[in-house]
Amino acid sequence: MTSVQRSGFISSKTVRYILIIAILAIAFSVSFMIRSQGAQVGFELAEFDPFFNYRATDFLLENGIFAYFEWWDDKSWFLNIEPKTPDLTVLPPATTCVPTPTLDTPPSDIACYTPENVLNNEEFDRGRNVSETSQVTLHITAAILYKIFGAGTTLYDFTILFPVIIGSLTVVAIFAVVRTIGGTTAGLIAALLFSVSLPIILRGFIGWFKSEPLGIFLGLIAVYLCISGIKSGYNKLSFIRIAGAGILIALSINAWGGSEFFLIILGLFFLVLPFFRSDKKFIVYAAAIFVFIMSIILSQLDPASFTSDFFAVYAENKVGPLGLFISGVLLFVTICALIQKIKQNFKTSYGLIILGGLTGIGFLVVSIIGRIPSLRYQTASNPFLVATDPLTDSIAEHAFSSLNMSFLSQSILMIFAVIGIWLIFQNRITKSVHIKNEMAVFALITGIVGLYLSSSFVRLELFASISLIILSSLGISILISKLFAAQNSAKSITKISFIVGIMILLVIPVVLPKDDNWVTSANIAPAILYGGSFLMAPTNDWPDAMLWLKTNTPEDAKILSWWDYGYWIETLADRTTYLDNATLDSQIIEKTAQMYYSSSDDAWKELVAIDADYVLIWVTADKVLSSNQVPMYLVGTGGGDESKRFHLAKIADVPLEKYFFEDLISGPDAFWHDTLLGKMIPFSPALYMDPNTGESYKQFYPGTVGVYVKDHKFPINPIDALSAPLQLVYTSPSFDRPDDGEMSMVLIYKVNKDYKPSFEYDILN
Repeated sequence: MTSVQRSGFISSKTVRYILIIAILAIAFSVSFMIRSQGAQVGFELAEFDPFFNYRATDFLLENGIFAYFEWWDDKSWFLNIEPKTPDLTVLPPATTCVPTPTLDTPPSDIACYTPENVLNNEEFDRGRNVSETSQVTLHITAAILYKIFGAGTTLYDFTILFPVIIGSLTVVAIFAVVRTIGGTTAGLIAALLFSVSLPIILRGFIGWFKSEPLGIFLGLIAVYLCISGIKSGYNKLSFIRIAGAGILIALSINAWGGSEFFLIILGLFFLVLPFFRSDKKFIVYAAAIFVFIMSIILSQLDPASFTSDFFAVYAENKVGPLGLFISGVLLFVTICALIQKIKQNFKTSYGLIILGGLTGIGFLVVSIIGRIPSLRYQTASNPFLVATDPLTDSIAEHAFSSLNMSFLSQSILMIFAVIGIWLIFQNRITKSVHIKNEMAVFALITGIVGLYLSSSFVRLELFASISLIILSSLGISILISKLFAAQNSAKSITKISFIVGIMILLVIPVVLPKDDNWVTSANIAPAILYGGSFLMAPTNDWPDAMLWLKTNTPEDAKILSWWDYGYWIETLADRTTYLDNATLDSQIIEKTAQMYYSSSDDAWKELVAIDADYVLIWVTADKVLSSNQVPMYLVGTGGGDESKRFHLAKIADVPLEKYFFEDLISGPDAFWHDTLLGKMIPFSPALYMDPNTGESYKQFYPGTVGVYVKDHKFPINPIDALSAPLQLVYTSPSFDRPDDGEMSMVLIYKVNKDYKPSFEYDILN
């Protein structure tokens, strides 16, 4: 080869690398810009969980790693206790509790939590064990990166940008995965598709300092290391890659429980490898290294994750489904290797018989000594199981996927994914584009598992996106390669037109329809500015309310609210709560819902019993004016506690017909005047209007809409409040809005602990 030829070769290779880097940079930039749209409204953390993660990361930076792993957060879950010494197994006695509660059987009555038994008892840790109930890897990673790159910025601002940067960098990870499967062209297409994928962006936009962005990033890198190591064959570098995959998959699972998806597809990949590879000894070594290192890292980093309901190999002497699956995979590949060594010829029928036998044994073991996962995990793994848990059903992101949502978020990818699957099954085509059989099978496994799991919860739609992106990019790259390989049968104009046509099809969902496409759907304002309501009108009601709590209540004040707002109160107001978004104790949540639906006097007794100082609720409404200029309001569908009361009623297990009319929105006086929640909502129905005819009625009829007026049922004046269980001490700015429009009202009531409840006497007794 001459020097001129060598120079030309190097130049061509360099240009190729520059082009790859340029396309990846474009994908990163596009993803970054789409994810950052919400900053136009306000530069704040998004949703709810990011506030806790910020607070936990701040604690880690301020107190160090050892203090972090010993941290019991006593500002959350005030009623949650655990003994400091292992020999203490019974709760302190309470005269109101029958039978005496133990740690295994906590009190059934919230009044059992009285100051004289557990509230002020120093023998117990109180609150939440953070390292055992949260995403440790997320907090440690953010803290390390902040130390390295955070100079000149606050931790709060850094955590706002964290998901945007990590999420955008994931385009490189998906590129590496798909490039390993189907080549550079497929990898670049996957990176571009990933950068605009709506379900993925919705779980990683600006301020979304939650587990998904980091979990997906680490999970995809782990997948790349594992499949590239398998593809390379028996060598030292392959084992290093597989060991790295084991480390990263453990970190990924610890960062986000949903990363078990990556473990499942890799487990299935190892399971099918004996049918496609003759080097079964290498497969055994690879699987053993991967499983062993992953287990060691995960068990040491967070024992709670390793012994959780879903993952545990042995938790309380019971086998967890995922742990059993991984153990079964390792056993299967080992048996296959032994058969090959003995028989010198491994037949597919041998593998199928062994696989069938192990599967049957696995089901038998699970049925006898298996550990049943929580209903949320059961529903996630079995989309045909309808959620019957009211608490799980009340969480918006646990709603079931709909065809409309799936089509909006996936649309054209579905078509190209089908093409990709069809082409992968064409053995002649996959060989011509140099896709190994095991890599094609891995793509199919990812597609099947991703689509299956995504059909349960809306939040799991991103699994379908990852699957469809991989299959679509493979399909498009194969089409392009076959078109350009046909030099004699297609003119240049035809080839260019074909490429342009594909580009147009892929761009359509990104920009159309104008106000409901992939880009505009990702333009989400921070929830703290609209409360997470359906109204989506940014206000300062929540920030103002949190500032008021922080500056106008004692530092040791305890605030009762529905769990949705716990993280905001703990982080922004720096006050103690009884329940929050972690939903750690369903019993406390259920008891709170029951308290909301009890009478104000009964609720007051329980508030005093748990030493609550304030009760916070959030109400949304739409202010309108009637013909006589008396302010009127539409209440019930904005997303506040007035809308959540249906779910609260189901959790409290109260008769719905007693507190709701047929529309399950409006309600009788039994709700508005006989329950604590109804009395805390400062509105009452004035009339019911038929939206079709404009007629108004004094009572509810099917098809009518309630129209409300302001009605303070608890006093504002301190003198009047002396004879009431609660006093309204704060209303956020929207409550006094002078003009028509949407209202997002935070209301804070002070518990009057000197109140004397009224008693009703039966004169016949």
